[in-house]
Amino acid sequence: PDDKTVIVKEYSRFAGEDDEVYYPINTPEDREKLTAYRRLAATESRDNGVLFGGRLGTYQYLDMHMAIAAALTLFDNQLRPFFEDGEPLSQPRGH
Repeated sequence: PDDKTVIVKEYSRFAGEDDEVYYPINTPEDREKLTAYRRLAATESRDNGVLFGGRLGTYQYLDMHMAIAAALTLFDNQLRPFFEDGEPLSQPRGH
């Protein structure tokens, strides 16, 4: 309705068994997985042109404005040269 305002408060909590995880938790076990995932990501990027981004793709907590800025930067630096100039896709190290 035009004459109403909705106010919502959101509180963080640890993800439960049935929840979708939106950002990583930095534990020794997860860091081991991260090392394996980064190796796989490098192979996928090199062999198949796959790019990874966002909170899970970079293993970083990102506020939404930071995630959007990172996506736009990835587009400007990787996708635009690929589509406009035929440059090969390459994933920056650590992502």
